[in-house]
Amino acid sequence: MKTNIKFLIASLLIITLYSCKNDNNEFAGKGYSINGKIIGLDSGVININQEECTVENGRFSLMGKLEAPTMFQVRIKEVYTTYFVENSKIEVTINLNDIDETTRQPKTIVKGSETHDEYVEVTQIIRNTPESKKLQELFNLGQTLEKGSEAYKKNYEAISNAREANRKVQSAFVTNYALKNPESVVAALWMKYQKNEVDQTFEEYEQIVNGFENTIVAKTKYFKSLKDELEALKRVAVGNKAPDFTLK
Repeated sequence: MKTNIKFLIASLLIITLYSCKNDNNEFAGKGYSINGKIIGLDSGVININQEECTVENGRFSLMGKLEAPTMFQVRIKEVYTTYFVENSKIEVTINLNDIDETTRQPKTIVKGSETHDEYVEVTQIIRNTPESKKLQELFNLGQTLEKGSEAYKKNYEAISNAREANRKVQSAFVTNYALKNPESVVAALWMKYQKNEVDQTFEEYEQIVNGFENTIVAKTKYFKSLKDELEALKRVAVGNKAPDFTLK
């Protein structure tokens, strides 16, 4: 798994400049360039990070420069997809005819972004654990049961137990991944996703955030969110001594 990697638009810690114009050379050779293809949309306007971008003949292009890899959101009519962008040449294919039943997002293939490759790999590990699969099975079963029935009530209870089991497994994986990969923007993003429900101790959380401090991760909005949470926890610690409790 690649860990030495080189939500959205600019914040105080990350500058995101971009243009949807095909003839824009301002960022050539020093930023990112995205050549996008949309299957199922020949022409129209899409929304990328709350900015409009024109699609012609099923294609769009984007150029810009980032201080750190950043998750981009592309909204096309009533659906959206996300992918990591870094300063490189990137090809993106979005298939509106192939919608994932679980995420309700169109199938998106990204080439040229190592950060996105890492994100996909980590996400697949998390979603393919036995606990995650069991939870999804129970969700699917619930959709077939009559609300209020005994079977529905039993399944609802089973979902609650499965959700907790899945949360613990995911928490342990993300904590371990972040501790081992302090230069990973993906690790920071997953830590941000679950910062209010993870099980690591204060000491572990502090170690993870401090590990991000002197890396490219510190330039992301994800790090700012984690840092703010750490400072809040420190304020409630007695005499700056790490309290004996989890973040949950």
